[in-house]
Parts: sequence; C-alpha cells; structure tokens
Amino acid sequence: MSEQTRALIQKHWDLANGRQWAEFRTLLADDLAYEVPQTREYIDSGQGYFEMFP
Repeated sequence: MSEQTRALIQKHWDLANGRQWAEFRTLLADDLAYEVPQTREYIDSGQGYFEMFP
C-alpha cells in the first residue's frame, strides 16, 4: 500500500471517528461503490455511503 493511500484511509477514519462530517463527505467520490458480499449490502454513491455514518 502506498503512503498516499495509507494517509487517505487514516484521514477517512480520523474524520469519521471525530464526527467531522462536512470534511468527511469531501473525501467520498460521487461514483463510489461499496459492497459487502457477506451481507449483500451494496451502496452505489458517495452520498449513500456517507448516510451510513452520521
């Protein structure tokens, strides 16, 4: 994993855990696809992923 990728992941969780929602939302691409095969969850947008948190 590159240092840039590692920093982005760390920022994602730091912002989520800090409940800094406005800044957290800026990290998410509009065409984000989030899938959890074990539970068959699928979210097809950054906004949908964002709505899982706050």
